[in-house]
Amino acid sequence: MKRVINYPYPSNSGALKNAFCHTIKEVELVQGEQSLELTTGGDFYEDNTGNRFFVYAGEGVLEWEDCLKYLDFSNLPFSFLSYFLSKKEHSPNASNLIKRKIQEFVEVYDKNILKNSLYLAPLNFEKLDKALISGQIQRRGNETRPY
Repeated sequence: MKRVINYPYPSNSGALKNAFCHTIKEVELVQGEQSLELTTGGDFYEDNTGNRFFVYAGEGVLEWEDCLKYLDFSNLPFSFLSYFLSKKEHSPNASNLIKRKIQEFVEVYDKNILKNSLYLAPLNFEKLDKALISGQIQRRGNETRPY
């Protein structure tokens, strides 16, 4: 899948790289709007000046400032997110990593509300969003309850 991003720099060459910084493929980056493949599993783009960025699923043109942070909610347990949203505080059992992931999730959620669409949909965001909306908790193997 591809998504249109708004690349702010003069045209230059770049590469799609995997999480280990190995080049998957070379790309030509053009200033302004262009269509690029989505990044998943730690993949990222890097231009010839060293800027790293990520292309997430979603609706509309992805703005540059929303490409700069690696977002992945695969390891965010629903129970900790639900606890935080219902009590407006983190579970005492939440690690710093989980607290950071919750903060990132809330930031993405707020941005989507502001854009009035599913503008930004990083890995596992939609699954957690649907679970919140429906009130369903989908337990995985060893997921611990935060309370």
